[in-house]
Amino acid sequence: MLPVIVVVLALAGLWAWALIDVLSWPSATWEVADLSKARWVVRILLLGVIGVVLYVRSARRPLRAAYLTIRTAG
Repeated sequence: MLPVIVVVLALAGLWAWALIDVLSWPSATWEVADLSKARWVVRILLLGVIGVVLYVRSARRPLRAAYLTIRTAG
C-alpha cells in the first residue's frame, strides 16, 4: 500500500509543479513562443500526467528560448 501512496503523491507533485511552471512564465514569453498559456493549463488539468509529459516535451524548450530572446533583446 505504501508504494502506491508514494507513486500517487509523486505524480500529484509533478502535476502541481507543471501547473505552477505554466503559470509562472510571463505572458510575453508565451506570445514570443507562439504558445497559449490557457491551452496548456487546460491540457495539464484534463490529461494529468500525460499533459505534464506533453508540456515538458513540447512547450518548455520553446518557452526557454523565447525567454532568452526577450531577456537579451531588452
